[in-house]
Amino acid sequence: MICREFEKYIYGSTSKDEFDKHIQECQYCKKALAEYEILMKTAGTVTSVFPENRKHALWERIEKEIKGVKKTDSVKRVFVKFAAAALFILAVTGLINRVYYNTLKFNSSFLKDSALRKVENAEKKYELAINQLEKKAEPVIQNMDFELATLYREKLETINNQIKECKRELLYNPGNSRIRKYMLAALKDKKETLKEILKGVENET
Repeated sequence: MICREFEKYIYGSTSKDEFDKHIQECQYCKKALAEYEILMKTAGTVTSVFPENRKHALWERIEKEIKGVKKTDSVKRVFVKFAAAALFILAVTGLINRVYYNTLKFNSSFLKDSALRKVENAEKKYELAINQLEKKAEPVIQNMDFELATLYREKLETINNQIKECKRELLYNPGNSRIRKYMLAALKDKKETLKEILKGVENET
């Protein structure tokens, strides 16, 4: 059985007290939490980042910190601190993907032909918009401070990996509604990230 409460907890839509009560009865989430806590111990100083703050809040904090510090040795210290946070995001993302993708193929509803065509059209629209934004964003990233550019590239790489994973699963299971949902979410996240990059330039001009 697949349970969505762990995912809600990770992304902050379920409180710790609510989740603590839930895992008293749900072995699925209890096991997922155990793996998550191992990652938290490994992550060290970034244990306070998740799940209290939303996933985008970390990236906003990273950008604010780096832009607010002069290019001295202090920048290096800030970068090391938040690079660890970025790696933690990658680890949590991998955990969620592993827990859910392993069960999605056996626990999924399927889209009818008409609904599938609509979803595919929505995906194509996102991809067309993303292609245009990528062309504009790449030179902007190249002109960023090295630390900030690295963080944005890591975030985009994480999203790209999610998209690739979804596409790979959809080759064998194109009507899987849950994978389509994750696909659309990843495409939306990538589009918004690219818009954030371009918006940063507009704010500076």
